[in-house]
Amino acid sequence: MPRKRRTPIPEPPTELGKPQRGLWLQLAAEHAGNASTGDVLELRSLVDTNARLDAVRAQLDQDGVSTVGSTGQIRAHPLLAEESRLRAELGERLTAWGHVCYVAANSGY
Repeated sequence: MPRKRRTPIPEPPTELGKPQRGLWLQLAAEHAGNASTGDVLELRSLVDTNARLDAVRAQLDQDGVSTVGSTGQIRAHPLLAEESRLRAELGERLTAWGHVCYVAANSGY
């Protein structure tokens, strides 16, 4: 069976925000700076998921967790479901990467 080709993990893409650049560097260091091409693609997906989760949290912080429905009733903000889905996706991606503790340690929960 052929072995996966290992290459150095590139520097974080310049378009990433500071938190995502930090996450990229932290996770790259855990892989001793070497990964397969698939690992690098997974790292980018993981960091992008983290960025989307941060954006959803920022919007929820701005809007609050409830909203007024079409008939005036108070209801849960629709982004709460998206936040939950993104948290689960991020946890799955981190576990697949081999990093189990990040979500609990850094999510504020």
